[in-house]
Amino acid sequence: MIRHLAGSLIAALILTSAGYALHAWAQHQLGRQRQQHDKLIADARQVHERLQRTQQDEPAVRLAIQQFNTLRTQGVIGPEHRLEWIDQLREIERSLRLPKSEFSLQPQRQLAAIPGAAPYATYSSRMEWRAALLHEGDLLRLLKRLQGIPSAVVHPSACSLSDSNAASGEPGSLDTRCQFDWLSIAPAEESKEQP
Repeated sequence: MIRHLAGSLIAALILTSAGYALHAWAQHQLGRQRQQHDKLIADARQVHERLQRTQQDEPAVRLAIQQFNTLRTQGVIGPEHRLEWIDQLREIERSLRLPKSEFSLQPQRQLAAIPGAAPYATYSSRMEWRAALLHEGDLLRLLKRLQGIPSAVVHPSACSLSDSNAASGEPGSLDTRCQFDWLSIAPAEESKEQP
């Protein structure tokens, strides 16, 4: 009987140990599964937040793409249109009945890369413009019309007016000198001169 009881006790101890080991293994597996579950929940939350941000940014991105395409269609983005600019300037001068002007257009130079638009940079071609105007209103009308040229952004960086007949005291023309920066956007090039 003791043998039978000892055998039963040993079997009970073995089964208890096996049960405890199985319970410990199950707890370990449960812990791992909970960690995986928590990680999946966190990943799903991050994906959902990114999706929400993307959906919130979508209208701004669509607008930026539309503006980019409009500027590219107008010719502001891409190679500069120097001949077109000169023709436009001459046409503006004719339509405003301004006296003949003289100008020089310097070579294009890269100003700066555009933040957030990695492959693109801003370029400038400086124009020195001189004319004898009857009054400053002519200059203001010219500046306003230059802003309407679709293939460039024209930035007047400096203008000076001086009376050409100041010494004689008689009314005359105004010697006008201006510097215009004709700006365009194009892919950044390492070989272009930088300021």
